[in-house]
Amino acid sequence: MRWVRLFGTIEAAKGKQVESIEVRWVVEDAEGTVWVTDTQLQDGRIPTGHVPNTQEILEREHDPDTGQAVRYRHFNAVIRGQKMIAVPNRAEVEKEADFRLRVPGGADFTFWPSQDLPGGALRFAHQYRTRQFILHAALKAGDEFRFWSSRLEVSINGVRTRSYTGFYHICPPGFGRFHVEMVDPSTGKPLGSGYLLVEVDTWLRGIGGRRM
Repeated sequence: MRWVRLFGTIEAAKGKQVESIEVRWVVEDAEGTVWVTDTQLQDGRIPTGHVPNTQEILEREHDPDTGQAVRYRHFNAVIRGQKMIAVPNRAEVEKEADFRLRVPGGADFTFWPSQDLPGGALRFAHQYRTRQFILHAALKAGDEFRFWSSRLEVSINGVRTRSYTGFYHICPPGFGRFHVEMVDPSTGKPLGSGYLLVEVDTWLRGIGGRRM
């Protein structure tokens, strides 16, 4: 089945309000069945994006032992200076029914520094140093810093901040590799340590995959 996105413009009479719209679909020179879904009306001449129904595209994994949905997987690490960490985005080998159904998910980082860190010291990046993220705000020892992709949140002690540059991170199927760094902004030398919690937003394919 191939879905086609169609656009059309309706010219309303100036000075009059539109009370109703009737849309008729006509198929010519063809046989078969046509399904029409996700009709959207909006002002203006330029179409914008639409939000798909994710329940038709993605589904939560379910634990085969408990039957409960698995939303996040949690991993802990102690970071000193500069580290590259490998974060799994998969079930245990004996519980992975079909690895081809797994899709990328948001990588959520929560970090508690053990020492004070100056602005620009805390940094995250993907394996090849793409999608680099730099926190420009300073952190005190024991602060809770959140860099949550699945919830689009960057915050310090529960208060959102815009004092950063960079992008949210995604964990691919299998394993994601990430750089977590605390460096002196002026010299580039490693400094500090802290505790890191990584949570991976877990999804499987929906339509076209196995129904969960």
